[in-house]
Amino acid sequence: MSDDAFPTLSSLDQPVGLLDTMTLKGTRYESVEAVKAKATEVLNQLTEADLQHCFQQWKSRVERGRDRQGGVH
Repeated sequence: MSDDAFPTLSSLDQPVGLLDTMTLKGTRYESVEAVKAKATEVLNQLTEADLQHCFQQWKSRVERGRDRQGGVH
């Protein structure tokens, strides 16, 4: 079975991906602690709507992957 038969998560389908696109991507930080602090700051700014959107996108991808396999899971 090919790898594309299984659902994958794109960067916008999970909160961590939101971190990449919102703030962290392309930025150099002085330390791991600085990255953790910025990531925590951004995560604390996420709204319930942001998380619901991520969940719905993830759910849709899982369903498409299941449908491609033709099986019941």
